Amino acid sequence: MASPRPHLAFFAGGVHGPIRPILLDHWKQRDPDMPVFEYLPKHLNYYDFMRSSKFCFCPSGYEVDVSEIPRLKEILMSISDEKYQSLKRNLRYVRRHFELNDPPKRYDAFHMTLHSIWLLEAT
Repeated sequence: MASPRPHLAFFAGGVHGPIRPILLDHWKQRDPDMPVFEYLPKHLNYYDFMRSSKFCFCPSGYEVDVSEIPRLKEILMSISDEKYQSLKRNLRYVRRHFELNDPPKRYDAFHMTLHSIWLLEAT
């Protein structure tokens, strides 16, 4: 049976911070299973790529072990179907933190952004 998500991973985004240049240098236009773009060409649809990929990268900060970037495909392919399904099921617990609502709802992206700003000011 064909996978409803034919791409293993996807990324499209600008070069900023210490991680994205390494990700782009290693994976940009190198593997059809992992479409990686600096900027997605206008004729392609970002959301279609997200919906057709098992994993989507959102690299930022300094937490990522950049020495593992060359092994991303190997690491992602080693995730068992059972583990993947468990990760997917657990998305329901965090999904609301990434959704924007009008008007805002408790714990949605708007409130989480305000909370992050408050934490920055409080420390």
